[in-house]
Amino acid sequence: MPGLLNHCGAEPISLPKLRALPDPQPLTETHYPLRHDRFVDECIHQLGKYGWEISKDDKGEDRMEFSLINTFANDRWSKEMKHKDTMFGVICLKSKYSDYEPTIGLRNSNTMHSKARFALGNRVFVCDNMCFFGEEQFERKHTKNIYNELPQMVEDKIKTCRAQFEKDHMRIEHYKSTPLDGGQFTAFGNQYKLNDADDLLETILSRASGKGIMLNQGTDREKHVRIPGGDAFGPWRTNYYTGAGHVDFLRGDYWALLNAYTEVAKKHGAVGGLHQERTRAVTMILDEFSGFNNRLREVDLIEETTVA
Repeated sequence: MPGLLNHCGAEPISLPKLRALPDPQPLTETHYPLRHDRFVDECIHQLGKYGWEISKDDKGEDRMEFSLINTFANDRWSKEMKHKDTMFGVICLKSKYSDYEPTIGLRNSNTMHSKARFALGNRVFVCDNMCFFGEEQFERKHTKNIYNELPQMVEDKIKTCRAQFEKDHMRIEHYKSTPLDGGQFTAFGNQYKLNDADDLLETILSRASGKGIMLNQGTDREKHVRIPGGDAFGPWRTNYYTGAGHVDFLRGDYWALLNAYTEVAKKHGAVGGLHQERTRAVTMILDEFSGFNNRLREVDLIEETTVA
């Protein structure tokens, strides 16, 4: 999985080496750092408990990748040189699908640069691109009781993730069967009348860079995410029209458009930085314009009618 964790300043590290690291030290009286390997091992334990198998690479080894930032860097707020200890990780799960596999993305910082974070996503085989979706993820501050509460938080997500991965499969199949084309669209409460695929593409790009997306809306973890336009939109647009070097993506549909974006985002690392938030935001935008959200509402209505 080359390049999945190429976040700036991060170095690859194996799970045994993560386990060999010394215990992190608290930085304040209320700071309770979490060992990186403890977070990873809890996820592995819960995955096994609920019947998930980690996929294997060509050498027959578990398909997991971890990277670590463990250095002194210029703090973005104080502008002082401060120690940074942040781990990024991805665990790939055995897939019944031919072109992608479910994944779990992890992030943890013991120097108060980020919360412990867990997210669900997928990895596309042909290009090694990763994308995260928004339904099942959590963040936990490094405060008292994190060691006591973390196992239950991880279990709560993993025991329900099968349904979320099935929903993501439904999304992918919908993207594959929905071409970009002109027409009437209702998205985010607005009406659009678009002439052709080019018109639709520019509208989607405009939404991503303009209003963006509010993640976790209505909760205390709301986060407004825009997709940077300067260094992303030109390549995103080009990748869509050229397939980004992959003939599999010369298909003119929403699946091609999503992978055109993740190909651009990959250069920033597929789990590090804002990749999780940005791919979630892109997915939410495509869900609206492709009509996937309408399809979900129809499925829910059919299920409610059947039960009734």
